[in-house]
Amino acid sequence: MASAALMFAGCGSSSGGGNVDAWVGNWMEGGTQSTTCAGVSTTTQLSMLVVFSAGTKAGTIESSADSCVLVWDVSGDKATLESGQTCTASIDGVNASVTWTASTLTLDGNTMTGTLGGSGNDCPFTQQATLTKM
Repeated sequence: MASAALMFAGCGSSSGGGNVDAWVGNWMEGGTQSTTCAGVSTTTQLSMLVVFSAGTKAGTIESSADSCVLVWDVSGDKATLESGQTCTASIDGVNASVTWTASTLTLDGNTMTGTLGGSGNDCPFTQQATLTKM
């Protein structure tokens, strides 16, 4: 399974209220993605540009990578992915609907770390990511 890469950013409601200024900008992502398909587990390396912008509602940010936009609620140095978000991603060269779940980010200066989870084509995945502000 090809990486569904940390495709953070756009659609949802806000329950957050944090200051988003420190989160906004271009971030280079690195890390790993562990995927299980048909009982076979694989680990792939993540490496891509993720762009974060202020969300349309107060206290939110939107992440955009590889044509996938996701909305995050910000509270201080923590961001939590809003529930119920999907986007289309290429998995093994096939476009698939990816559903994101249980994803969080922590901001420390110019570094974000996070754990993200989801599923595409009935293949669950977990990402361990570190992002560095460019």
